[in-house]
Amino acid sequence: MNKTLISLLLLLTSCTTIQKQPQYTDRQPQKHALVVNYDEDRFKQQAQKAERELRTSGYNVTRAEASRIEITDKLEVLGQNVGVNDTFLFVWLGHGTENKRYITIPRSSFGQIYAGTTGVSLPTNILGGQISAENIADIVKENICAENKVYVIDACFSGKIDNIGTTTVTSSNGLSYSGDEGIAVHFCEGINFGDFNRDGIVTTDEAFIYAKSRHRFQQTPELKGDGEVRLR
Repeated sequence: MNKTLISLLLLLTSCTTIQKQPQYTDRQPQKHALVVNYDEDRFKQQAQKAERELRTSGYNVTRAEASRIEITDKLEVLGQNVGVNDTFLFVWLGHGTENKRYITIPRSSFGQIYAGTTGVSLPTNILGGQISAENIADIVKENICAENKVYVIDACFSGKIDNIGTTTVTSSNGLSYSGDEGIAVHFCEGINFGDFNRDGIVTTDEAFIYAKSRHRFQQTPELKGDGEVRLR
């Protein structure tokens, strides 16, 4: 293969990558969110509340059910509108497991993702293979070029997950359940109401402090990574 052809192929590859993830460096930073919920009524209701709070804060919100295929498809579309200077928020509302850092993908035809555990008896229809939270983050990185990526994982035992983005917020530590109402909705509320120092800016730390103050259960939510990411 001659040098001219090699150069042409490299150029085409580069153009394809740029087309997949536009940079949008010439516009004002925007805020985007993907809210993923497990297919249960309580998680759907929480997702609706989270979406409402985020839209009030000026976020472009996309919803997805907990399916690897659907998450990937939505991220591919969303990635066309996200710039490198934008903020991207990934919200997970679902079950959690005692398996360190793992999300379980069931064998069901729905392909739902179950962030659950070997220490808990799971319904047979959701048992399946596993994918690490890092793998989920990799799917995000493949499609979202925003430098600031904030993950809010509302699931039992979610504290076992390491920081997989700029910041990762979990609804519990690695040893406890999250209860019927976790931290994600309150964190999204905090983006609206967490400006404690009245400087017109809400950071991940401020939204987290607000969420903990509203959290009704005895679990220990955790924030890992950068607490100064500007969310509003």
